[in-house]
Parts: sequence; C-alpha cells; structure tokens
Amino acid sequence: MSHRNTSLVRFRTLGIVCGPTPVFVNSLGSNGFFTAVAPLERSFQLFNVENLHLIFLSKEIPSKEQISCVYAHNEFTFAAAGTKIFIYKRADSYASARDNQDEARIFKLLVLGDLVIAAVSDNTVRIWNWATKEFVKTISFEPHFVVTTFIHPSTYVNKILVASADGRLQLWNFASLTMIYEFPSLSSPILTLAQSPAIDVIAIGTQDGRILLKDIKTNVPIKQFYQESQSPVTAISFRSDDDSPVPMMASGGADGSVFIWDLEKNVLVVRVAAGEGDAHGEAVHTAQFLSGQPVLVTASGDNSIKEWIFDNDNGHPRLWKSRSGHRDPPNRIRFVGPDPTTIISSGSDGSLRKYSTIQDQRNLEFSRKNAESKKFSAVTLDGRPNPIIHFDACESGVNDWDDIITVEANSHLVKTWRLKRGAIGKHQLAVTDKTPAKVRFISPCGNFVFVGSAKGGIDMYNIQSGHLKGTFPTARGHSKAIVGLAADSLSEKLVSASLDGTVKIWGIKKRSLLETITFSVPVSGMTFHKESNIAAVACDDLCVRIIDIEVGKVVREFWGHRNRILDMSLSPDSRWLLTSGLEGNIKLWDIPSSTLIGSLRVDPATSVSFSVDGNYIATSHVNNRGVVLWANTTLFDISSSAIPVDLRVPEEEDDDLMNTGRDDSLTLNEEDDPNNELIRLSSLPLSRVQLLLNLESIQKRRKPAEKLQKPDNVPFFLGALGSTSGDTSFKAASFDFVEANTDVSKRLIMDFNDSTADWHVEYLDTLLQLSPSALDLEIRSFGPSDFEPFLDILLQNSSNLSNYEFVQCVLSIFLEAHGSDLILETGKHVQKKLNQVKDSVAASWRVLEDLFHANLAVLEHLRT
Repeated sequence: MSHRNTSLVRFRTLGIVCGPTPVFVNSLGSNGFFTAVAPLERSFQLFNVENLHLIFLSKEIPSKEQISCVYAHNEFTFAAAGTKIFIYKRADSYASARDNQDEARIFKLLVLGDLVIAAVSDNTVRIWNWATKEFVKTISFEPHFVVTTFIHPSTYVNKILVASADGRLQLWNFASLTMIYEFPSLSSPILTLAQSPAIDVIAIGTQDGRILLKDIKTNVPIKQFYQESQSPVTAISFRSDDDSPVPMMASGGADGSVFIWDLEKNVLVVRVAAGEGDAHGEAVHTAQFLSGQPVLVTASGDNSIKEWIFDNDNGHPRLWKSRSGHRDPPNRIRFVGPDPTTIISSGSDGSLRKYSTIQDQRNLEFSRKNAESKKFSAVTLDGRPNPIIHFDACESGVNDWDDIITVEANSHLVKTWRLKRGAIGKHQLAVTDKTPAKVRFISPCGNFVFVGSAKGGIDMYNIQSGHLKGTFPTARGHSKAIVGLAADSLSEKLVSASLDGTVKIWGIKKRSLLETITFSVPVSGMTFHKESNIAAVACDDLCVRIIDIEVGKVVREFWGHRNRILDMSLSPDSRWLLTSGLEGNIKLWDIPSSTLIGSLRVDPATSVSFSVDGNYIATSHVNNRGVVLWANTTLFDISSSAIPVDLRVPEEEDDDLMNTGRDDSLTLNEEDDPNNELIRLSSLPLSRVQLLLNLESIQKRRKPAEKLQKPDNVPFFLGALGSTSGDTSFKAASFDFVEANTDVSKRLIMDFNDSTADWHVEYLDTLLQLSPSALDLEIRSFGPSDFEPFLDILLQNSSNLSNYEFVQCVLSIFLEAHGSDLILETGKHVQKKLNQVKDSVAASWRVLEDLFHANLAVLEHLRT
C-alpha cells in the first residue's frame, strides 16, 4: 500500500443505518425502554426504539474481521467477529472471549446467564463463560447436519434446538453434551426459528417459503403457512400485546416483503410487498414485535430500520417511524446553503437525501408524495424511482420557492425540489431539443435555472414560475453533450463546458457568445468558484486545468491522475482544489503555488465536496452507502494526520505523485542573487508564525473560566455521545496514527560570543526549531547583556532579507517584551543597533512595497 500524508483526517460516516447483519431488539429495565443494536462492518450503533434516535456509535472492534452477529443482554452488547466475541458495556469495551480456532466464523449468538452460546461455521456450537472469560465446551455435529440456526425453547433448561440445512432439527442438552431428540427432515433448509407465546410451540421458517408451527414436546405440526412466490422465510415474530383482536404473526421474506398472518383464521392478513409503498428493498433479516406493544420493528440490508404500528381495525400495519440511508452508494454529494452542516446527496436508487454533520436526527429523505407532481413521477421497471445523475442547490439559502433541481437518467425533464419542506416541488422543466438532460445549474440569486442537454443545447428557466426564459443559440454553441454549467456572482456571465473540447463564456442578458476556449481533448467535468471567477475543468487526457474567466486563459495545469477524473471541488477561498480519480486517488492541490499538497489512496470517490466554511470535506465512494466526512487538520494545532487503512486499496508506488505540470526543482543560490536584493522566507508554515504572534491571547483563551465539576446522575448514554467519530462502513484492519513531535524545550543557555564564526547562524537555526511557547520563553528571558548580540542577529538577517517573516515576528515579540528596558538602556551600542535595525526594516519594507504596487498595477491593467 502506498499513501502520503494530507491535511485531511477521517472524522465520521453519515447515512449508514444498518447492514446485511440482523439487528437485535432488546428491552432495558421495566419501563418499556427498548433499544435496537444495529451491527455495521466493524462497529455497531444503538438506537432508541421509541423514536429511532441514535444513542451512540461504538468504537471499531480491534479485529480485521467484520461483525457477523450481535446479541444484547441487559446493558451489555456481544459482537462476534471471526472466532472472537467482543463484549461492550454500553459503548465501552468490557471483555472478549475466544478459543484456539482461527479459521471458523461465528454466525449466531445466544446469551443465557453467564454463558455465551455461539454457532460457528465449522459446524460446531461453542460455549463460553463470559463472566470468567473462559472457554467451556464444544458441541460437534455430523458432517451431513450443517447448522444454520438455533434457539433456546422457553422453559427448557439447558436445552437448545438446532436447525440444519437439510431440514432436520435436533434438541440438545448443552450441559451434558447429549442429543435428546432428532425431528424428521422438512425437505428444505431451515433458515429461522422463533419461540411462540405458547409453551413448546416453535415457528420454523424454510427456504421454500413455508412457516410451520410445531409442538416440539409431542412432535405434532399445528399449523402451516406459505409465503407468496415461495419467498424464503428470513424472520418470524409473534404479537404479544393485549389489545390484539386476534393472535398475529409477522414474517419477513428474502425479497423484502413483510407478511402479516391471522393465526386464528390461518389466513394472510396483508403483504407489504417489496417495491411497493414503504416496503424494504432487500431481504428482511429482522422482524420483531415489541413486547406488550402493537409495534413491529423490521430491518433489512437496504440500509433501513422501520417501525410498523397496528392501529387499524382491519389489522393492517402502517409505517410509523423509519431510519434509512441510500440503498445504493450515492453518486453526487454537495454542501449546500449558508449552513455549513447541511449535505445533499443523490444516488442511483433515485432518492434525494439531506444529512446533518452535527445532529443525526436531522437526516431525512426528500418526499415524492406531492399531488401536483404525481403526473411526472417516473419509475423504473422494478418500481424504483429513476436514478438521479446530477443535482444542484441554491447557494443563497432557503428560499420561498423551489431551490433544488435534479436530472434523472435518460430523461429530458428536470425536476424541482424544496429544501425547506424536504419534498419534491411544483415544476418539471423540459429540454427544448428533446434530448436527455445532462447537467443543470441554479444561478447564485436563486431565480434562474440553466439546463444543458446531450445535444449541446442550453435552456434558461425561471424556477419560480417554471417558464422558459430563452435558449442559447446553437449556431455558435456546443456540438456535443454539456458536462458543466456555472455563472458568476452577478449572474452576468455563464460558463459552459462540453465533450466537444470547448469551454464557452456567454453573456446571460443577451444570451450571446463572448469567448471560446478550445482544448485538444474532450472536457469531462467542470467546477466553478464564482467569487474569484476561476473554473477547474477535467479533461480526458487526465489533466485538470484552471481557467481564469476574466482573461479567458489557462493559468494552471495539474497532472497526476492515472484514470478518469470523477469529480472536483474548490475550497471556499479558491486556494485548494480537491479531485478524485477512478484509479482510487483523492488529490489535494494548492492552486497559487501549483503544488500537490497530498494524496489519499481510497476506494474510488464518486463525488467530493468542500464545506462552505472549509472545516470539512465530504466524499462518497463506489462501495459505500454512506457519506464520509474528513476534517481539515490545518485548522487545528496538528502537525500530521492519520490516514485510515480501510479506505486504501493496493496499488504500485505513485512515481508521478508530485507531477503538477511545472518544474518544482527550482532552488535559489547565491549566484542568482549576488546583491542580496531578493526577499527569502523561512520554511515555517504560516500557522506557526500566526500562533507565535497571538500566543498570549491563545493561552488566555485556553484557561478554563471555572473549575470543571462532574454533574450528578448523568444518563448512561450521554457519556458515549463523543464516540460518534468512529467510522463504521469501511473494510479496515487498523488506523495508522502519526503522532506529532511535541518536544517541550527549556530556556536555551546560549553563550553570546564570537568564538565561533557562525554562532549567529547556529543560534537562529535553533530558534527556528523551537515550538512557539519555547521561543516566546527564550525571548522573554533575555537580560540587558543579551540585547546587543540578539540585535546583531536580527540586523544581519534583516539586511540580507533572509527569513523575512520569522525575523519580523521575533522582532515584534522582542520589542513587546523588552521595549521599556530598551528605552531605559543608556548604552550607545544598543541605541546604535536599534537605529540600524529600524533603517534595515524600513529598507526591506520598501522592497515589498514596490512589489505590491507593481502587482496592483498589473492587475488593474488586466481588469481594464
């Protein structure tokens, strides 16, 4: 694996609710507080069943294996991965258990008192004592009896009922390791077992869609049901509340359907079919009635948990609450509006979703249930909405009209949405040339929509009324599909990019062509920064080019990607460019210096986006249903970042990682500047200098206003909320943390003398290596006898214009700390040195001032 440090470190993942592993519903206490433990790949989430709010997210388990099953017992959670069981008390790791087998995998857990019983893929059932963390015993089965699941029948002490893939059942006493009875085969693999409210009666679900209620005490079949289309039975549960008019049973199918059965009349009450209404889109692996309540909790591998309430007289359930994410990996994400915490995402599953980076309860899916929009709601052959391939949102915030537009695959209609209502809007905007729409753009004012077509046409609509305002001329327009549209901050110029290899600049008011920039290769994408009027275009030669729209020229070229560029995003200050490639690299470029800051080797990122305040970066990936947040560590006192292993995939070493299209080997030698007329900056980062200048205020701000006190009677889940920074959706072995070197230096004892010819150079180099606090202490520790030698050092470096910003910073701190002592100092040598330093600083400033004036004159000339 190859990687390089960047200024990004993974923060958390949004939009992951549950995976393909069954969810466990547990009751805590006697007040009806239910929790749902949803296992993810290497961690688990705990939801409050009452409102489906996220209580906490656990830390990642210390294992390379993914979590295969979970079980909740009181306040403990048991998570199995490989042959190891990890035990958590709330969100904190409590213990672990395992035996010496390394190749098998645990796929079913059951906790009885101090015993943990696990079904393992090597066709055994193993038992641990989790209180003493000791392995107890193993139950082995014959080769033809392949264990699929097991259950502990109610009131059967030390007994488990084990099911096999050939349809047989065996009742075992795990205390004596003896088989009590074997039931005849059902001629179909048994997938699930459930205890009914009646003693001795077990529900058996099979691969061929049968549900058999059997009395295991007498081995007598009681009732039998068949799921429609012979859908395999994946989950079974019984209703137990007193308000139920008839005894009911719920079952889940492998196609995502939920079946409700009347056990008194032996009939199917209703089927919530897959692909219809609010049903699941994949196999229902969890179906559980809440004890004493008319509420059914279901979960599926389609990344959703749903609660159904039975409050109708006909016994039909209705969707009560739900938590869900994208069914398929999102293909486009963007931070929208002035709120830096809001992300909009779209996916090939046809859904449009909003995520909050600070509060999980604000996440929602945009509703399509709008009576006015039903006439143009399009679905695919399987009943799912058409995939959304592109969208744009108004940057000015929440308007009193529709402010989001989406483009669907192979459709010439563009739909409008309302962010404030979280629902589809009133209009559909048609492409005038009747070809599929490719991209769209909302003007910065939020009043106009520009739509680009597959034929190269550009239409302009008023988003409030939905009326066509005009079409840009095709005679001088693009000849192939539009791949990018953007407008400047005053909505005077429109920039369009096309597969025909051109970028065109239009006047919006007259819809006239102003300028054309032609490339020798097709343009595949574009992003635009309206404040600085620069556009970044991705070309098919794997180069990203920066265009200054004011002058209509390419000003930067960035080379380094090895496959098609998928997406780009500019930082709010337009200094950074983020690009993602199909080869799996996310690259961060510094535009002014034309350099590559860093690169992350990850699963291919289909979309990337800077937050509006620059604090976070969001990415979506081909194999991930969530939205990954990365923190911008340049805003913190961190010298390096940890790059997660789980996003990386193997690749050969990136030889051209730093290839940016320019020569970076330029160095400054003495021969190049014989008269010392050029200003040389130190190698310190700007944040180091700023921290040093503001050290006093920072230290003052960091002092606590009052002594912190631990509050009394804190609810158990509040202490775990801080753990939500863990990721849950990537295949990772571990994190690679790179710790910063924070050497705390004491006061330097420097003998100011000229015994060494280069003593001033050595001392300045030592100062450059000190931390801000140590350097501040060194300067403030000077005595009157140190003033003159120190001024000599500053004078020499200010006269030859080396380490310019560092010398100015140190001089500022020196004068602030010892200004009063310098005024009282009567020595002629010190006063002379001060005057020399003053003249040298003034001379160096005149050099900078001349450069500033020259640059301002050039910019003014270009502008006019």
